[in-house]
Amino acid sequence: MPRYLVERTFPDGLDIPVNDQGADLCLTVVATNAQAGVTWVHSYVSDDKRRTFCVYDAPSPEAIRQVASATGCPSTGSPRSACSIPTSTAERRAKDQRRTTGDDGPGTRVRRMRCVMKIQPRLCLGLAALSLLAFTSVALAGWNGPRPVAGQPTNLVDAARAATERFRNVEAAKAAGYGLFHGCGGGPQEGAMGVHLVNNDLVGDGQLDPMRPEALLYEPRNGQMQLVGVEYVVLAEAWHARNPAPPVLMGQLFHYVGSPNRYGIPAFYELHVWAWKRNPGGTFAGFNPAVSCDDYTPDTTRPHTGH
Repeated sequence: MPRYLVERTFPDGLDIPVNDQGADLCLTVVATNAQAGVTWVHSYVSDDKRRTFCVYDAPSPEAIRQVASATGCPSTGSPRSACSIPTSTAERRAKDQRRTTGDDGPGTRVRRMRCVMKIQPRLCLGLAALSLLAFTSVALAGWNGPRPVAGQPTNLVDAARAATERFRNVEAAKAAGYGLFHGCGGGPQEGAMGVHLVNNDLVGDGQLDPMRPEALLYEPRNGQMQLVGVEYVVLAEAWHARNPAPPVLMGQLFHYVGSPNRYGIPAFYELHVWAWKRNPGGTFAGFNPAVSCDDYTPDTTRPHTGH
């Protein structure tokens, strides 16, 4: 999916109250984004809160404008202010703009850009990067699984590794109820997701638990299956039967996939975690440029116990 950088201006400053009203506002924005397949990645905000630069994954600039109109965000204007950037270089583009001195596009606003980029992006469930630490409890409220306790993993990557160590042997995964789902999922341009082994019972339960991933991702290599990551999946209808906001698991916001889709299943939320193989495009990116389907054949199911 393309990645976009959007510049917005707030003449009176971006002001979201740090209370239940502000939390509800941001959750509404996130839910509206998800309906159009738009996912906010991160943002930069100026010290005076009058200018933001937001990075989105979205099917098109029109989708970003659509949700902006629905939520009352300032218009993104011309396509230049919602320019398409390859996913792997979006963050570099934001940094490069600090050094831009020419007259091409947003680089003409050099002084203000430098002011904006001095601060670090902060997590916010929707509009921009704000100091809303109270949203930690809001994010956890969107997760039905158990809360972390002392001695347990405190981030999603560590949790995924702890939960799937035994599944590095693909036969152990099969014995635990995971089965082959279609073939090997290649990327639209480069890389792949790999072979999915899915536990249908977990997919259909409407819940998310970091210690019980719905799908395991394997890369076929030299006739063997190497565990490279996991995918957390929940059907959208089942999730929203009990939760008004899109799912967030240990701080990570899920991606919405509408229906019809390439998998032939109802609309769902998903999150990839490349816990066992580094992804140059990001730990939670959908496709991994370092993963390949070239060696896949339907009978590539022999056990593998390490990398």
